[in-house]
Amino acid sequence: MGWFRSGNGPIDSGAAYGDIDSEPDLVKFIHSNENSQLGLTNLEYEGQLLKLVLSEGGWLAIYNPKDRDRVEFTRFIHDEVLPHTSPKLMS
Repeated sequence: MGWFRSGNGPIDSGAAYGDIDSEPDLVKFIHSNENSQLGLTNLEYEGQLLKLVLSEGGWLAIYNPKDRDRVEFTRFIHDEVLPHTSPKLMS
């Protein structure tokens, strides 16, 4: 599932969701172009499986489980996201 946009030429933006590995042409296209977002499913954290999206611009959304509170969300960012960011963000 997804969407793609073109301004009178090659595709210049789009999104793909789901099991992209089942679509070889889509996988080839995605791997040969720059990506600004990453979606993860079944990421295990504190005994729960998470479904989330991270963007190059710093946007993060956890879609499942839906009942995570602010403290749990903040702990996830601290434990799993910040260690992979620029050192400037850690100080």
